[in-house]
Amino acid sequence: MKFIKKFLAISLILSMMQSNVVIAASKYTDVAESHWAYNSILAIAEKGYMVSNISGDYKPDSPIDKFDTSKILAMAAGYKYSGTSADESAIYNSAYANYKPILDVYKATYAKWSSNTDREISYLLYKGIYDASDLDLFVLRSGDKENLRALSRQEAAVYLVKLMGRKDQALAYTYTAKFTDDAKISADYKAYVYYLKSLGVISGETDNSFNPNGAVTRAAFAVMLDKTIKIGVNTSNPNTLPTVNQSQDSSTTIIDTISGTVEKVHTSLNAVQIKYATGETKIHKLDASASILIDGIQKTMYDLQEGMPVIGLLKNNAAIDIKAQSVKTTPEQTAPSATKEPAAPVQPAEIEYRILRGTVTDVKITSEVKEVTIEVRIINPLGGIIVERETFKVENDCDIKRGGKDISFAAVNINDVVKAKVYSGKAYTLELEEKNRRMNVVVLDKKIDSALGTKFYVVQDIKGDTYDLIVNNDSDLTRKGVGKVNFGDIRIGDSLDLTAEYAVIKEAYAYGEQGHVEGVISEIQLAKDNSYIMLIDSGNKAVKYHIINGAFDIYSLRLNSKVRLRLDSKEIESVSILEDALHNYYTGYIESINSRYIVLRNSQAANSSTVKLYYDSYTIVTDSLTGQRSTLNALYQNMKVYVMFNNSASEVAAGITILEK
Repeated sequence: MKFIKKFLAISLILSMMQSNVVIAASKYTDVAESHWAYNSILAIAEKGYMVSNISGDYKPDSPIDKFDTSKILAMAAGYKYSGTSADESAIYNSAYANYKPILDVYKATYAKWSSNTDREISYLLYKGIYDASDLDLFVLRSGDKENLRALSRQEAAVYLVKLMGRKDQALAYTYTAKFTDDAKISADYKAYVYYLKSLGVISGETDNSFNPNGAVTRAAFAVMLDKTIKIGVNTSNPNTLPTVNQSQDSSTTIIDTISGTVEKVHTSLNAVQIKYATGETKIHKLDASASILIDGIQKTMYDLQEGMPVIGLLKNNAAIDIKAQSVKTTPEQTAPSATKEPAAPVQPAEIEYRILRGTVTDVKITSEVKEVTIEVRIINPLGGIIVERETFKVENDCDIKRGGKDISFAAVNINDVVKAKVYSGKAYTLELEEKNRRMNVVVLDKKIDSALGTKFYVVQDIKGDTYDLIVNNDSDLTRKGVGKVNFGDIRIGDSLDLTAEYAVIKEAYAYGEQGHVEGVISEIQLAKDNSYIMLIDSGNKAVKYHIINGAFDIYSLRLNSKVRLRLDSKEIESVSILEDALHNYYTGYIESINSRYIVLRNSQAANSSTVKLYYDSYTIVTDSLTGQRSTLNALYQNMKVYVMFNNSASEVAAGITILEK
């Protein structure tokens, strides 16, 4: 009986607390009826979205943090705490299970991360109201201190537009009247801000300023949300739930996590190489807007160092968030103990050397210093070759050999192929190949140096070592079944039996295999001399195939088409389209460029028809003349471009290729 009474008492208290939502909606202790937001506060409270505390205080002037915002937005978007159907519960549980690995990263990073809102945050990620990158802005860390970040006015605009399901309309909205502090509004937020202004949800201050980074108070958010709800919100659910780790088509956003140590920072590629706990090594590009925190302080990729523990987030394999910790040194490493003898200096035998295999690109000998610069080429897991150059001091005790015989540093030549043992900017051994050597290699790539015009093959030997081998006018090239050939007639994927003098090919005999392969096109790279496609084969493996220049019409290829390639080694002679994907693609001249879209003319004539094509930070820009990837800043008026979309339903361009400047 006591248990029943206690249960009833608890139930009565809970029902009183719940009824307080409605009772308090009619009057708050700290919100007078004359308050400018009074009616909206009541309207939102009656829906149960924003209520008072147990004391009846609403705290209208208090800033609202992101965790409270998440609960409010989730409820407004249709999230229920009771009376849920089986389908609704399945969606909530599936969304939470899907995004939990991401949220766990933030929970482990921030002591003030409020995990009791993880389910609401997962729902908002699922609905597309939040992006994964938004989670970086929930907690602010300065040194050892953490604070919850308030919702800013420009962030509120983005979330409310997405709550209405009007993201596309906002991005397409053309605005002319601007706030006086327009320059302070983030370029990524402007379209949302001005679209919401056009609907009357937000307005400027008396001086027509917006104060985009100003904190949103509870009263202000009640007014904005009330107006948004009256216009109409989108409570429908997407048809499918994106997954974190499963492979998906190229139009789907794939979110994944990073957990490991920094193994290498490739500054020239804007990429970081991570060694995962499994022992696997991966290279990830850094997104243009990537957040990099080291010990909780905002830093750049140049501050990342080898050995740093790191966790983070990936979006379509590009790092959007990296949180690293400094490599701590032990007291014995930093200073001798007051009661112990000073530690002996580290001897070379105790050093964890790095072994480099590459080519000597510079030799410096002065009365003060001897230095050698070594160029190393690494196969990039993302495709292509990574080029790294490092300079090392050469002391008198450096062991230098050529062909197993001791030589002096003065006998080291540019273009020597070298195996070096190095540590902390110093070379301990240099093992140089003989001047003349025989090799059996496979061609990984072929390139022409744009500055010097030097032609060379990037090759790999049976040990997995990668070299550049130069082809000049004296190089004698023969290909099986063809006879004497030129530089471009050797195919990527060919095997080469060759003799070389240092890094210059003297004679080479090439042989390859012809065959066919089928798959689905996942990427198309258009370049003047180095076009290729990425093909997803039946085993779901992505393989790069280069296109023989002029072999067929490159522009007939479409993403997601199923094709059969006729190959000469790993270069494409012809393409048969088995199932042509329906795609939007355009070729024309840029008439104007907006922060979200370009207007394209179908000819150079000023009166020709135009089309508006949207792009975002994930749109890949390629310069076909150089074969190099570029940025959206490289686009300008009257430039001829080729614009391609992932599929016929996509609204944002997957790639823009510059055809003529």
